[in-house]
Order: sequence, then structure tokens, then C-alpha cells
Amino acid sequence: MALFRVLRRRGWQLIPLIGMSLFLLPALAFAAPKGSGDWLNPFAATAREISQLYGYVYYIAIAVFVLVEALILYASFRYRFKLNREGQTIPQVHGNTNLEITWTAIPAIIVAGLFIMTFNVMTNIQRGPDSGSTTVTAEHAVHDAEQTLAGPAPAGALQVTAIGHRWWWEFRYPELGVTTATMMHVPAGRAIEVTTTSVDVIHAWWVPQMQGSLDAVPGVKTATWFVADANAVGQNNVYHAQCNEYCGTEHALMQFRVVVDTDAEFAAWAAAQAKPATPMNVDLAKRGEAVFAAKACVSCHAISGYPGNQAVGITGPNLTHFYSRPVFAGGAFTQNTPDTIKTWLRNPEAAKPGNIMSTVVKPGYLSDDEIDALTAYLTTLK
Repeated sequence: MALFRVLRRRGWQLIPLIGMSLFLLPALAFAAPKGSGDWLNPFAATAREISQLYGYVYYIAIAVFVLVEALILYASFRYRFKLNREGQTIPQVHGNTNLEITWTAIPAIIVAGLFIMTFNVMTNIQRGPDSGSTTVTAEHAVHDAEQTLAGPAPAGALQVTAIGHRWWWEFRYPELGVTTATMMHVPAGRAIEVTTTSVDVIHAWWVPQMQGSLDAVPGVKTATWFVADANAVGQNNVYHAQCNEYCGTEHALMQFRVVVDTDAEFAAWAAAQAKPATPMNVDLAKRGEAVFAAKACVSCHAISGYPGNQAVGITGPNLTHFYSRPVFAGGAFTQNTPDTIKTWLRNPEAAKPGNIMSTVVKPGYLSDDEIDALTAYLTTLK
């Protein structure tokens, strides 16, 4: 009762604080760093639709919350149990047909409106590509994406295949002859058609600031497309992305990055990635190259230009330009340095429990000298 009396006398003073909190929280979210993975700070047309939908839902929810709480407080005070001057109980209201119809109809209308808006956005971001059915050119891709999100990818869209593994992402650029992992490069202002699939369980490719979630299902190819804004390039042009479908123990570390380049930067990156690994002249790296074969690393990993074309494995990431990637092991390591490489080689299970490599490479499988040699070799793969 004491708390009730305090709230009755001073509760109104909390209203401004509560109101400011409700409206400042989304403002703080929109102020997140450019490449933070914050989907409230979009850099593509489809991501903007998702962000706008969230805004509508959020502010409608605030309005409903404020209205309901106000009515509860009003009813609590107005119709609380008390006696009149004659000591008799004040008449209570039991049932009101018009009021009941109103509070049933209004939520139904709100839910129907939200359903229509959500369905519209979901339809727009789930596209079935059919590049042969459109005459839109790559030069008009940005305009087309802004004007009509639904429909097939424009002709001339860059093809990228995203393949989910437990727990990392492989990216193939069939037109460019490039295969990489964890880092997905795209040029700004050009339509990017992404086709997803998986080699083991269901995953979901998701770049919060670019495009909605897209399932990667074993044996099934699913596609979507997006256009990164021109202002997505610059100093902070790396965007965090994540598997969005629970896929096992290390789902949280099945991360990747999307790097948005200018046309010139992307062309330079693609040309470098298409080249075979550079031969080494350092003795320690040469020994590491031999260890790579002796310890059966070639069975799981591919390296273009490896002696005798022995390294053609597909179970693990393509390592041709491994050291050019700032992150590796599906985001388990956010820095690619000799120290982090050694940590990974020494005990993959400790760094990322349940990964396939740890079924072979256990503590002690590689000696310290072999780890040093392998690290020296891997750091030459730029």
C-alpha cells in the first residue's frame, strides 16, 4: 500500500523518463557504426525495407503499450474498491458490449495491417532469379532495385555462390574463377545475385545491412539479389554477417564479412584472387609446404599452384590466398596473424569446438617445429 501511495503521488514524474527511453533506444541503435552488422543502419534497398518495417512495428507497439498502460492506470484509480460517504460500495461496472467490440476490433485491424506490411516485405526480399526473363541491364541495376525490389536479378548481375559448411562459409565466383572463404567481396552499385546451398545441415546466409536471411539447404539452390549502395564503400566498408539458422554447437561463430569495393578495387581483388599461390623462397615456408602434404592437409584444402596439383580438397576452405583474409575459421579469429594461426593449428577444438578439422588435428598431432613451418607457409599465401 505504501508503494501504491508513492506511485499515486509521484508516479507522474516517471512518465517523461519512460517516454524518453522508449524513443531514444531506437535512436541509439541507428547510431551504430557503419559496418557493425546493425540492420537498423542499412546500405541496400532490401535492407532498408526491413528496417522501415521494424520502425513501423516498433512505434505502433509503443503507441499500443502507452494506450494500454494508460487505460490500466485509469481503471485502477477510477474503479478501485472504495466506499461512498454513506459507507456503501460504489457501483461496479460488469461488462460493456461496445467496449469489448472496440478492444477486439482495434487489435485485429492493427495485426491485419502488420501482416500485410510484413508479407509485402517478405515477398520483396525472397526473389526467384530468372535472369533470362528480364531485359534490365547491369547499369540500371541500382535504379531497378530501388523502384521494384521483387522479380528476377537484372541481366549482368555478378554471380556468387554461398555454400554453408559447419561452421564457415565458402564463396565461389564462377564467372571469375575465384573461390574464397569467410570474406565475400562485392562491387558497390552492381546487382549481386547470391545462390545458396549447403554441404551438411541447413544454414542461412544473412547480411543484416544488405539483405534479408536466405536459407542454405543441402541439395537445394536458393537465390536472391541485392545492390550495395554507393556510400557503402570507404574507410568502413566491411560489413558483419552471420549464419541465421541454428546449425549446431558453433553456430554463433559461423560468421563472415562482406567487403564492399569500388569497381576498380573489386577488379584488382578478383585479379589477385584468380592467380595461383606465389612460390616461396624462404626455407621455413618451404618446409611448411612439405608438411602441408605430409600431414594430409591437401586432402581437405585446395591451393591453386600447389606442387603436383596435390592440394585439391573441398572439405575445408580454399587456402590459395588465405593470408589476404583478415579473419579466418569462420570468424573464430578476427585477426589473421602468425600467433592466431599457431593457436588454431595447435588445438582447433579449443578454438572452435566441434569443427571438422579437430577430428584429425588434435593436440600433439603437429609438433612445434611443424606448426612454425606451416605458419610460415600459410603467411605466404596472400
